[in-house]
Amino acid sequence: MWRKTANRFRYDESGATAVEYALMLMAVAFALFSSMPTVQSKLSSIFNSVTPGLS
Repeated sequence: MWRKTANRFRYDESGATAVEYALMLMAVAFALFSSMPTVQSKLSSIFNSVTPGLS
């Protein structure tokens, strides 16, 4: 019984897909968070240049 369960667990690859998706999600999140300061500074300069025209 234990050998059958161990073999089934060893050859089961259904969890591998979830791990791969989690790694891809972490990579995308890292890319987004690392680019945030650049985007924030550019948006801030755009808003600062538009604000006087709206007043």
